[in-house]
Amino acid sequence: MFDGQMIIRNGRPYDPAWDLWRPPRRWPGALLSAIAIVGLVVAVVLHYSGKTHPKKPHTIFVGAGISPTYAPIAPPSDVVKFHGKAGVATITFASKGTLLVWNVTCKCRDNYGVIVRNNLGDVVDVPVNATGKSASASPALYPAGTYTASVVATGAWHIDLIDPSHAAFLPKTFRYVSKGSSVLGPFHGPVASITFTYIGSVGTVFSAKVVSLNSIPALPTVYHHSFYYGTQSLSGLADMYFIYVSGPNLWSVATH
Repeated sequence: MFDGQMIIRNGRPYDPAWDLWRPPRRWPGALLSAIAIVGLVVAVVLHYSGKTHPKKPHTIFVGAGISPTYAPIAPPSDVVKFHGKAGVATITFASKGTLLVWNVTCKCRDNYGVIVRNNLGDVVDVPVNATGKSASASPALYPAGTYTASVVATGAWHIDLIDPSHAAFLPKTFRYVSKGSSVLGPFHGPVASITFTYIGSVGTVFSAKVVSLNSIPALPTVYHHSFYYGTQSLSGLADMYFIYVSGPNLWSVATH
């Protein structure tokens, strides 16, 4: 029996029939995303042109059509790498019982999935469930022990499994702009002021969670449809915390 913390992720639930999936038609969503990206870029330019700021935050900004995935930058000894070209592969990894980050990419034609099982063969997590060319980062928390993961892919794939416990802290004032799923940080607690912006379309969901090395909350800090803008003032955070953000369309996260 699995007594750890099963992470409820966005997307379809686990389906054993991975090889029966059919690639969806993605061009309408891609077109809407491109329009949203161009619109936000223009809005940002108009907003900041001609203004001065006494304290400009360090910014990671992405231009139209480019969506980097962010993950903690850990020492090489804390990163386990796996890669393959296609088909089904089984990888083995160990958990110390603290936070891990799946940083994954695939140049897939159709399906890309990662299914994690414990030593009893029980499915405990599906950190990757995507189609086509994809990149994402997501947190996971498993009890200490050894695990296996089945990788289903229809193209070249790469996985960085990151132990972020020794990652370098980022500045308190920071801003990210991207889309998809990323794990931002680490940042210093115990208090934070975080501004979230999401430009979505009907049927899309944006969520963000503040996670630590020992805890991933069941409920997100922010969960919203279509469009969101707001600042959350948080206290009681861990000395080292991360922000797990997920949304298929353009989002911005700024820490103050």
